[in-house]
Amino acid sequence: MLVYMHRMLGKTNIAVQARNWKRIILGGVLMASKVWDDLAVWNIDFCSILPMVSNEEMNHLERFYLTAMDFNVNVKPSL
Repeated sequence: MLVYMHRMLGKTNIAVQARNWKRIILGGVLMASKVWDDLAVWNIDFCSILPMVSNEEMNHLERFYLTAMDFNVNVKPSL
């Protein structure tokens, strides 16, 4: 999660603030769960746990992270 957050923040001009830190963490968790878990996780699964986030918002967050990271989701296990 931290690697993905660091990559995204490093490629964008986004500063972590009181109003956006939750979405930044959520995006990192979303990316990490999809890349590192053996079982497929759907965005709608996150929405069932977090009803204040719509599926459309989750899809947008995932697209934003992937685009910001240039689709570089590979992380060495040693890292």
